[in-house]
Amino acid sequence: MGSIPTVSAQDMLTDQTETQSFFRKVYLWMSAGLAVSGITAYTVSANSFLSQTILNNNLVFISLLIFELVLVISLSVLIKKIPAKLAAFLFLLYSFTTGLTLSVIFLVYEMQSIGTVFLITAGMFVAMSIYGYFTKKDLTQIGQVLIMGLFGIIIASFVNLFLNNSL
Repeated sequence: MGSIPTVSAQDMLTDQTETQSFFRKVYLWMSAGLAVSGITAYTVSANSFLSQTILNNNLVFISLLIFELVLVISLSVLIKKIPAKLAAFLFLLYSFTTGLTLSVIFLVYEMQSIGTVFLITAGMFVAMSIYGYFTKKDLTQIGQVLIMGLFGIIIASFVNLFLNNSL
């Protein structure tokens, strides 16, 4: 019979340190991306020429959306094949483009509403991050349900565009 592999306390500590370092980097990059998107959105919304160009010109807005989609798909496909610096640049470019497309939100909603939604979203992110970090459950099963829910929300949004429902 083979021997049972043993894990030393040092190995467990190293794994935990590596995991913490990994999560720290992920959260730093996500914070940087959110900061770039938020600052871009707020800056563009404060500039009437830029905000009106994006809001009143469908070609500009749709081009930004298509560019954003192509960028995120390309980054997802190429992430393991491109250098880290290029991946970082493309991520920040994606964050900037997201800020451009989201800038019109500042023109439609009040700052208090935007702040409230941001705090709710940040709180949910923190709660789910803590749950995901400490749980012992396999969360891969949840992914399929969440993807179906996402598709449902996207389809309902498109249907709602045509029905012009105020809700």
